[in-house]
Order: sequence, then C-alpha cells, then structure tokens
Amino acid sequence: MVDNAASNRGGAVLMLLRRCTIFVVQRRENHEFSLDDLLSGGAGVVATSQWIGLAPHIGKEVVLELEDLRIIEAVGPEHWRDSDALQRLFDPARVDRLLAAGLLISDEDAHAVMRQRDEAFSVTSWWPLAAVASAFGRWEGVDVSSEESVRSKRSLNRMIADNGLPPPEVVDVTDPESWQALPAPSKTALDALLESRTTCRNFEPGSTVPLAALSDVLHRVF
Repeated sequence: MVDNAASNRGGAVLMLLRRCTIFVVQRRENHEFSLDDLLSGGAGVVATSQWIGLAPHIGKEVVLELEDLRIIEAVGPEHWRDSDALQRLFDPARVDRLLAAGLLISDEDAHAVMRQRDEAFSVTSWWPLAAVASAFGRWEGVDVSSEESVRSKRSLNRMIADNGLPPPEVVDVTDPESWQALPAPSKTALDALLESRTTCRNFEPGSTVPLAALSDVLHRVF
C-alpha cells in the first residue's frame, strides 16, 4: 500500500503510478478474407496481428500498441513513478488509457479497487503463468444446464462414445504376460459417495453457502 502523503511535494499531491504485478503480453495473428487481395492475384487471405495484454487481476484482454508497451516497460511493478513525469515522456492519453484499463496501478483512492485486486496476486505469490491460465482459462458462453436439457446429462459412456477412449494411464515397461491382476477393491461408503458426486460449472450468483459448510470444506481441502 502507498501513503498518499509520501507523494506530497511542494504542497501539491502528485499521483504515483506503477505497473501491475502480473502482466503477460501475447502477439496474436488473425487471418481475414480480403477481396482486394484476391483480385490482385493473392490467396484472398490477409494476416493481421495484435499485441494482447493479459493481467489476471483484470480478467479480460487488453489490445495494445507498441507505444503502449514502451510505457509499460518504463514503469516497474514495485517502484512508483510520478504520473506527471511519465506523461511528459509519453502521450498522456495513452497513459490514462492504460490506467483506466488497469495495467497501470495508481496510489489514489479513486483507483483503490483495481490496486487492491492487483495486490492480492502479489500477496499470495501466484506463479505468473498459472495466474494468467486461471484467469483466462475459464469457460465463457457455455451453459451446461442448457446443453444437458437437449442431450441429457453427460455420462462416462457418452463421453467415450463422443471422444473415444482416453490415453493409457501408464506406459508399458514390462511384458504383458508378466502382469498380475489386482483383486477388486472392497466397496465402502466412500465409493457410494464418489459415485453420487456431480461436478457443475454453472454457478448461481444469488445462492449462498452456510458459513459452517464453507468452513468444513476449507478445513478439509487446505
């Protein structure tokens, strides 16, 4: 956290900026049909590219240009810089856009929510690539309940029918003739519990979990 009083210089309070804690940039190519290219003897497909900024505390992609990356490169994730000094070096509108997007973090109260979300990743010491994968690997536009209402509930047999058998869980290192079959395990209450378990990715925002149930889950998981 930053004390705003520390940025008080000569009676004027200056906004301080730093880069967000976790930031990954991706060069992404897009292929589009082009009639002009086709008529001029080309294949009719033109490749364009974009720089995409990925920051897990934002949770959405930010389209960037090279000048934006120069600004981000000039600001570290730990050392704060005067916003006025940064805007003298770069286009102020670009600096403001990166601040509004959340790639630049401010010490001002008006940007406290984004700053706190970013600090949460710093405090928990997430591995950057894992944090990005978690934030951007979520399902979007998939309604499991709607799909199941049309195709019935997913089952192991249906998954095998749709996708084939999974790859073997072990690599063969000995002659199959020397293999020894293990006896079938005895059935317990745990087996019945596992067989009745269902995983769902459709979440109801209005539902709540009793504190006692949440406590039980957290104690057993962690």
